[in-house]
Amino acid sequence: MSMTAAYKAQKKEDILRRLASEMIKNWDQINDITGYESLSAFQKSIQGGKISLGGTDRLVMYQYDRKAMDVTDELLMEYLISLNPTIDALTISMVATGEGLGGYFAVIHGSALDLPVGWDTAPSGVLPAGTAGAFTLTLETETGTLALLDNLSQFVSFDQSRPTIDPDKAKEILDTTIYELLPGFQTRQEEIDAFFAQYERLRNDDPPVNFPPSDEYNLKEISFNQNNPDAYIAREEPPLGDVNHGKSLWYIYEDLTNYFDQSEFNIDDLVDQRPRYIPKSSGYLQIRNLNQAIIIRNMESDDVGLGTVDNPIWQDTGFTITMWVKFLDKVSGGTLFNLGNPLRAGNPYGFMLETFVAKKTSDTTFDIPGYYEDVTMGDPGQSTWEPHWAFSESDTERFIRLVVRDENDDIRDSHIGGSYSIAPELFMPALHRRDTREGNPDVSYTSTALEQDDHRVFNYTRVPVDLQEWYFIVATYDKDYKEDQYIEDPAYYSDPDFWKWNVIPGTDPVQYTSASGYGNKCKVEIISKTDLLRARGYRL
Repeated sequence: MSMTAAYKAQKKEDILRRLASEMIKNWDQINDITGYESLSAFQKSIQGGKISLGGTDRLVMYQYDRKAMDVTDELLMEYLISLNPTIDALTISMVATGEGLGGYFAVIHGSALDLPVGWDTAPSGVLPAGTAGAFTLTLETETGTLALLDNLSQFVSFDQSRPTIDPDKAKEILDTTIYELLPGFQTRQEEIDAFFAQYERLRNDDPPVNFPPSDEYNLKEISFNQNNPDAYIAREEPPLGDVNHGKSLWYIYEDLTNYFDQSEFNIDDLVDQRPRYIPKSSGYLQIRNLNQAIIIRNMESDDVGLGTVDNPIWQDTGFTITMWVKFLDKVSGGTLFNLGNPLRAGNPYGFMLETFVAKKTSDTTFDIPGYYEDVTMGDPGQSTWEPHWAFSESDTERFIRLVVRDENDDIRDSHIGGSYSIAPELFMPALHRRDTREGNPDVSYTSTALEQDDHRVFNYTRVPVDLQEWYFIVATYDKDYKEDQYIEDPAYYSDPDFWKWNVIPGTDPVQYTSASGYGNKCKVEIISKTDLLRARGYRL
């Protein structure tokens, strides 16, 4: 049997402790064999700066029984360990025979599940005999002495007698009231001081900069990691049944409102001094249905400002498309802007800005009209392919994507990589970035991420379903952005900020920026009119 050094040392320790307790049970026989009348004869002490046998000054006790063992007993222990005995089955017997070792036959009895082949080929001085699964080893050494005597030094004798104490006289001398063992007493002020000291220690010293706080900020709270010894009080109230429900900063906040006059903070009394936005245009062009729009055409040439099919200057310079859009229903999809058709089977060329929807059809399925039907959903709250926001506000989700056929005849589109999160209600597992290039063996001639995988619908730019809202759409293609070498990089393929140009790779800590030069060649961003006006300081 192969043993590590640590396992072998522990095995030796367990065996010696067992055998020492068996030895002391045979104390009378040991006295007859050795001639020693007391345990002190076997104990070791420090005399003249050396460890010596016998004596009572400064007894030597070892942390481990194996340290007390005499080197001459190593052969016996090595052999005994090799048998891998059952510790609790080890016993020692010393039978009077009138001859041999002080007139005794002293042996170790034991058993093992599987005795090794040739176990009875004992080394010199060890006389084995036994039956299948059991063994017997002599305690007589080659020099005619008893083995394992040194381990008796680990026992300490004690005096079983005790002095008689007169309790009345003891009370006259001894002070039986020990104040050091009584619990401390705090004044009310000290309790209040201690409460605020604890509060300041247990709350996060740094309030969130943005709301809602980031996952990195939340990770420091006790609700996210019960084993973190430096965790802070939860900011938001945990759900009912959670061990920290009613023990959050939000609970304290709501409790404190009961002790103040809320009329002092009546928001209706506040005067919003921000100016109202006055539209600059008198109206807008309404297109009743998607795909029914304006066709821009140059009657004198094929160039409409973006080059021609033979000279597509946009493939080299890139482009940005901007438009204001208001969606009048939740189900329509179609093209918002296109030049040619990058996905057609014959002579594909150009780019398109498209909107499409995913419609929930049951608790476990959804459709993507024009692409997929009866797509199976994950298990909500567990490992799910859907992000936490999917179908949370409506049974329909709207998305926008930019698809480009580049100068190498490869497909590029604006999908990003999804992100992991420790919270089960968030986006997990990662819907990482897909490779849409023609060189990918899993990619057909017109394979965007959506055509490769139905769940990649959630990797495109989401538009909130609000039929009263205007959205400003910015779609950009920049061929100089470094995309290809990071598609399969685990450090970035699931990082949405990286694909949206906001992360500089290789930085620690991560550096964020507005235009890193890395990420998608195609990018689509939106902002609602409400958010834009609010950001510019206008009153809604």
